[in-house]
Amino acid sequence: PFILTRAQPRLLSDYRKQQSQTKVVLVPMAKLPAQSASENGYPVAKDGPGMAVSFTVGLKYEALRKECLDAVRQWLGCESVAGIQIIRSNKSGGFAVRVTLYGKANSRLADRAINCVQREQRRHFHLTD
Repeated sequence: PFILTRAQPRLLSDYRKQQSQTKVVLVPMAKLPAQSASENGYPVAKDGPGMAVSFTVGLKYEALRKECLDAVRQWLGCESVAGIQIIRSNKSGGFAVRVTLYGKANSRLADRAINCVQREQRRHFHLTD
């Protein structure tokens, strides 16, 4: 049995070249590690099937607050947001972010921006004491 895999581009120029010429590489199952193939022939993570485990970086309150404030100010119309509040949650490392001082920013737009920033920051960071 063979598994169809696609060769991954390393640079953007390689990706553009690959868009026009898609390569399909046949890899024999015997050459794959024994742990990476399940009985139906599809590759499986070493820890078993399921979602990938993502690791986050621990940040102190002040650093996380600065990251979130800088990120929300990148949004068009939210440049004047002056203050945010980070609320610790019961989950270890969990947090929530909300805007406290809107400045001249539209409150609805700033709330939408902070929700997106919060989602993105949770993917990258967790709150440490």
